[in-house]
Amino acid sequence: MNGQVWRGVSGRIPADILTTSIRTLPLKIFQRIEKTDLSALDDEIWLEYKHDTNGGISIPHCVDVPMKLSRKSDYALRALFTLVEHYGQGPVSIREIAALNDIPRRFLEQIMIDLRHQGIVESIAGRDGGFILAQPPEKITMGQVVRHFDGILAPISCVSSSHYEACSQEGRCRFRRIMLDIRNYISRLMDSATLATVFTSPLVSREEVFSFGDGI
Repeated sequence: MNGQVWRGVSGRIPADILTTSIRTLPLKIFQRIEKTDLSALDDEIWLEYKHDTNGGISIPHCVDVPMKLSRKSDYALRALFTLVEHYGQGPVSIREIAALNDIPRRFLEQIMIDLRHQGIVESIAGRDGGFILAQPPEKITMGQVVRHFDGILAPISCVSSSHYEACSQEGRCRFRRIMLDIRNYISRLMDSATLATVFTSPLVSREEVFSFGDGI
């Protein structure tokens, strides 16, 4: 999504440009932001907005979006699997991790600091320093990483146990059961997927991606 937010009278903006964390919503019903270039932003959590009379943007509530990993989770997992590949061989420099995984170095630095605070990686100082896993790859799961950065694995908020939001249609919604089944399946899969087991699985081919059908 490129350009400015000032197009039309309503639309969507990434949550990254809010002045408060997405985890604080919906504690504040309305929040204000300034005119902002969206070209460099691509957080996958979106909010509805509309112009207000003072030239700002009012954000009334969150809206559900198709489930997709955030860029932070994506980059964190790329970096972690590089550390799995080098596990037991000493630290890997931030420069090498960034180059191997096509990650902007400044963004990666913040992610690695976050992972260190979570006890998932350790930093080694010195000329030959870098990062290593703080735990064996058998002890770290994809669910652990994604939950930390994205906070939610449910496809819609009315079936989320950690970010539940009531819906007026809960008493009659027929497809909510499928959404709950999706949540449970994804949660079990991610929580059982250790870095060690995922690293040894075969890579996905292009043919596999397009063999299932359109629109998925």
